Amino acid sequence: MKITLVYPDMAYMTTSPGYYYHGIGYLAAVLKQRGHAVSLLHITKPINKEEFCQRLADQLLGDGQDVVAFSATTNRFPYVETWSKWIKENFSAFIICGGVHPTLNLGSAIQAQGIDAICVGEGENAIVDLCNRLQAQQDISSIPNIWVKRGKKTHANPPRPLIQNLDTLPFPDRAIFDYPSLYHEVMGEASVMASRGCPYDCYYCCNRALSQIYKGQRYVRFRSVANVISELKQILTCYPFVRKFAFDDDVLPLKQD
Repeated sequence: MKITLVYPDMAYMTTSPGYYYHGIGYLAAVLKQRGHAVSLLHITKPINKEEFCQRLADQLLGDGQDVVAFSATTNRFPYVETWSKWIKENFSAFIICGGVHPTLNLGSAIQAQGIDAICVGEGENAIVDLCNRLQAQQDISSIPNIWVKRGKKTHANPPRPLIQNLDTLPFPDRAIFDYPSLYHEVMGEASVMASRGCPYDCYYCCNRALSQIYKGQRYVRFRSVANVISELKQILTCYPFVRKFAFDDDVLPLKQD
């Protein structure tokens, strides 16, 4: 199946080449690992309907078997709403949106015109299940983590357990981006994450709400040192221009050993 990941990444600087996003990288990696074809529409500046549809048309198969997957924070979700309408007016693709916004604003996100489904919480296993079932023309109304809209009815499924062993995931895909041209990468810096989650309860941060979705589970998880070092070596092999690494973890020193 062909999946087009759409990343709304408009920065305050209109000339910005955009930023690498681990969420997109992991989704692309697991989908490719399971045999699906994946492409990225990385939008870094305002775009009109004609240009958006043309760029998307270059990605899609056009046979009704396509999936368009958005990842959105709250300040980017209005773009998703607009672009989803454009897609439905011009293509027959299945549209799903994941990310922090639909995870924490489930009711309003699933009601957005043009969106067929939303993903709540971690999306790697969920999007693979969704694409596998769509490809096999099987029922998708009971997939954990996925809320599916069917006419006036919404099938709201609970989240599956968190991925506890992060080493089981493939390294996030960087090649799906125009990686050497991204904002930090042109300065020789590569972003890495060695963990997921945060144990603290800060009111200003989304982790407070996200952790409640998985109450009773181990929310903070670390990759093994060997696994992280293997990724660093892979990055240096594939992108020898990298001179330094930036760890984007919420609290990297939490596990000091």
